[in-house]
Amino acid sequence: MIRVLLVDDQDLVRAGLRGILREVFGFEVVGECADGSGVVSAVDPLRPDVVLMDVRMPVVDGIRATRQLRLHNGSPPVLALIGRGQTDAEIARELVVGEGTVKTPVNHLFAKLHLRDRAAAVVFAFDHDLVAPTVDGWPASFGRTHD
Repeated sequence: MIRVLLVDDQDLVRAGLRGILREVFGFEVVGECADGSGVVSAVDPLRPDVVLMDVRMPVVDGIRATRQLRLHNGSPPVLALIGRGQTDAEIARELVVGEGTVKTPVNHLFAKLHLRDRAAAVVFAFDHDLVAPTVDGWPASFGRTHD
């Protein structure tokens, strides 16, 4: 079981991630933070294996929170939730971590969900109604149903 700490300022995003990261897929969401200010204090008592963290948040953003977390020995890896189509190397450079720190949790996530790559993860998200297509920034549909 992979223990996950979710960090995102949007309740809906955290709810969607909780929906994906279920026990049946080998995950346990051990806690949540609405911004980066509570991450360091949450890690010690919750002991997550990985932190899924949004980069853009109010108060303390994900980059600053990741840097603060890295100052503590034994801190878990951080998987950045950024949706800009960046490569592992670009993500690692932006977060000032090694590329392996980016790849390992992503590969664990793919393995647990039986996905082969990021494109398959996008399909999974649409198939499970975790994201919806947008038109001019607005959702194109809500509450799709499966036949």
